[in-house]
Amino acid sequence: HGEMLGDHGLAYKWLMYDPIVHIPLMIRTPKSVNNPSETHDLTSLMDLGPTILEAAGVPVPTYLEGRSLMPYLNGEEVNPRKYVFCEDNYQIMMRSDTHKMVYYIGQEEGELYDLAEDPGELWNLWDKSEYAEVKSKMLVDLLEWMAASNYYNAGYKRQRSKQYGMRWPTEDDAYLHGRKAQPQPRMVDL
Repeated sequence: HGEMLGDHGLAYKWLMYDPIVHIPLMIRTPKSVNNPSETHDLTSLMDLGPTILEAAGVPVPTYLEGRSLMPYLNGEEVNPRKYVFCEDNYQIMMRSDTHKMVYYIGQEEGELYDLAEDPGELWNLWDKSEYAEVKSKMLVDLLEWMAASNYYNAGYKRQRSKQYGMRWPTEDDAYLHGRKAQPQPRMVDL
């Protein structure tokens, strides 16, 4: 994590302002010595474990939420993260390239910042009607992430195997319980 070091007039680190959650990262590989590159895509500290495992040739357990950064290091096409998340005690932060939301568990109030207009995070837009759609979308996306995170981290799954299929609805199969759970065509006697 970072430190406030006087930003926002604060010296501690438990709030979710960017000086705390924006952590520079450098990775050096034999390929990168003469071919340095950089990205400003959103990445997470959760990505370090899968990156190290993949670089070492070790299969990455499917229950890890992070994803390997090796495609960046190998110059491959990458589908960047839409959000990064951070949790601490009673608050959950989610940040996109353009907005940041801090959700306080059990509270009606929260924080919402338009980072393009307010990179210093000085103007909380949580209750501004013109940002209601952004806030609503982010809250739905936060719920989706929390549900997926709980699913990934369910301890009973890890006891079975380090590699297991994650079951999600798709366009072709919208039923979590498989094709057998889909409504079957009914035969009609004529």
